[in-house]
Amino acid sequence: MLLTWTWCLPTTLVGLVAGVFTRLTLSGKAETYSGATVVRSPLLRNLGGVCLGPVILVTDRADDELVRHEWGHFRQHLRLGPLYLLVIGIPSASHAVWHRFRRGTFPEYFHFWTEAWADELGGVYHLHRHRHRRWTGYLWG
Repeated sequence: MLLTWTWCLPTTLVGLVAGVFTRLTLSGKAETYSGATVVRSPLLRNLGGVCLGPVILVTDRADDELVRHEWGHFRQHLRLGPLYLLVIGIPSASHAVWHRFRRGTFPEYFHFWTEAWADELGGVYHLHRHRHRRWTGYLWG
């Protein structure tokens, strides 16, 4: 556990602050999920979900599929450590903003490679009708 928190330190600190803030001021309820802490709040309905180190913030209406997808991002974080923000965090957040800006459909959101990899690691890849049989097809054709 200590290794997880230190390997993912920059994002973990942001996750702790965001998790405590959500819990205390946004009516959040916390639960554990396979080594991560999931904080659910009705005031995060426009957000959907976000992974900040071992802290996953989701709307109170999030189903198991979304939690598992965000847990996939947590597993990405465990693999990449301090590189997570550059390799996954910034591209994923930029994709989410662009997707929302152009009013894209929900299923196509998961076709971006960072999301496809999170689906694979979270065990929900088969649920989003991806273009490739394996998420690596998004990187190498």
